[in-house]
Amino acid sequence: NVVVIGNRSEGNSELSELAKAALAAAVPGVDVGLACALWNTLDASKDNSVSASFAAQVESGLVTIVLCVLPACISRHNSPTQAYEVRSLSRKHCGGEGVLCLPVLKDPAHALGVTLAIAGGVPAYSRKGSSKVSDVTVVPVSPSPLPEDLLPKLNIATRSVRLTCALVDAPPNELGTTQMVIEAQRVAARCKAAGKNVTITVIEGEELE
Repeated sequence: NVVVIGNRSEGNSELSELAKAALAAAVPGVDVGLACALWNTLDASKDNSVSASFAAQVESGLVTIVLCVLPACISRHNSPTQAYEVRSLSRKHCGGEGVLCLPVLKDPAHALGVTLAIAGGVPAYSRKGSSKVSDVTVVPVSPSPLPEDLLPKLNIATRSVRLTCALVDAPPNELGTTQMVIEAQRVAARCKAAGKNVTITVIEGEELE
């Protein structure tokens, strides 16, 4: 599935050329004209976002395209990234395996905030029957080129936020103190493998007295 999240340009209801190009690159063979027509029907209010979806048959198979228009303003407007509403849309539409999210930025400086909002909205822990943990990749669509090294950093930040959410959501019978130490050691090992100077100290047993 592919999820596009963005704003209407002031005085212009059309899907931006940046979004069109990003969608065409993400889903080769998709009918961009259909996406534009659907986008034009979405009328977000000042306070609420709106979304719609369609299925596209392309060479790789059947793909669901979800288009989300952010509100012009929201009550929790303490950030120009509209992170609160972005997170809400992410929670609603980015669940599942192999989801690609294309947030259309108004400002390149919003890349980190928007990416982390999306990551925080996608469940990283689930024990609901046979449901699988969601997997999402975030590729910001910026009005000006982003630094070449930014996307790998955003991917790391996404995984970090989702791991943190999973640790918070896991119940004590699955994530006790022993399991927490093991998870911390795994994180430290990954950091060391990436060339980071990381040490871990475990205080346990009599040392706690």
